[in-house]
Amino acid sequence: MDPIPGPTPVHSTGAGAADTGKRFTPVIAPIPFYNPMLEYGVVVAALALGRIGNDTATPPSTSGLMGLATTNGTWGVGAIHFGNYAGDRWRSQLVGGYFDFVYDYFGTGQDQGDDPMHVTLEQPVWIARAIILKRVLPGLFLGGGYTIADAQVKLKEIPDSLPPFITTALEEGIRYTVASLGPTLGVDTRDDQYFPTAGVFVNASTDFYDPAFGSDSTFQNTMIFASWYTGWDGGAQVIAAGAQGCLSTGEVPISSLCMIGGPNGLRGVETGRYRDRSQLAFQGEYRRMFGRFGATAFLGVAQVAPAIDEYAWGEWFVAGGAGVRFKLSQKFPLNYRVDLSTGPDGFQYYISLGENF
Repeated sequence: MDPIPGPTPVHSTGAGAADTGKRFTPVIAPIPFYNPMLEYGVVVAALALGRIGNDTATPPSTSGLMGLATTNGTWGVGAIHFGNYAGDRWRSQLVGGYFDFVYDYFGTGQDQGDDPMHVTLEQPVWIARAIILKRVLPGLFLGGGYTIADAQVKLKEIPDSLPPFITTALEEGIRYTVASLGPTLGVDTRDDQYFPTAGVFVNASTDFYDPAFGSDSTFQNTMIFASWYTGWDGGAQVIAAGAQGCLSTGEVPISSLCMIGGPNGLRGVETGRYRDRSQLAFQGEYRRMFGRFGATAFLGVAQVAPAIDEYAWGEWFVAGGAGVRFKLSQKFPLNYRVDLSTGPDGFQYYISLGENF
């Protein structure tokens, strides 16, 4: 998992973008969103979308600044650069900023998450992350990344009685630095990065957090996400399938535990409510576009456990639902989405930019 929890990253947007012949399309737009973890919010983005260089085999890149504010008190500012270079032989992902996250914490373990008792945590954090990938075979990328974050975790409000999973250290507030170095593997044969209608995508990484890299604690996070797409009817109809896995070992901070939900995660389960040292999720989705409008139906399962060998067939959460889409730009097939899903936590809805996976 990433060293901090947060909303689905905004990789790019065509909101307000003019379809011109310019190499880069400027975008300055507010992007409203909603998810059960952060509630209602808005990202204000000033971005540039376009191809770097003259090679038409190079996918578009996204660079810019953004600010975030939500109704639960979360806010932040950051900069991003998702770059593709030299005919897609090189890729980079650069992210940095300051964020003050507010979220509910239910403790560790799937059974603990079933208990409604929780506390509200505040987590201000400075973070920087850089990943560089090189294409070594058609569709196969290898590289590595470095992450450093300076964070605090403290109680937003101190209730009259604290749940038993709140330690004295957490009650008083914890400040720590995490820093990691590790390899990344990517497979990308998608026909489009915004709305794929064919191909596969795999992102697998292991981050080694160690004092040698500037970290206060020693632990490891391994995460893999894989998706597959097939379309017909000129790309107007698509079947998409996704699988996600996470494993954390060592002295893992609360914010680095594996959790259900989040980027590419299961819709219909409250994001971050269920955390543990491992997590698995599987999803399927049918997508249908009618010009610039569209609709989807999706179904998935997920589970957290202390270790890979402790998953139980009867413990899977099942969640599914439907959504509507609107393509923001004729130039880039990027959708604004609204999804309604139901699962073990009742009805949940999501408003965001881009497909869930």
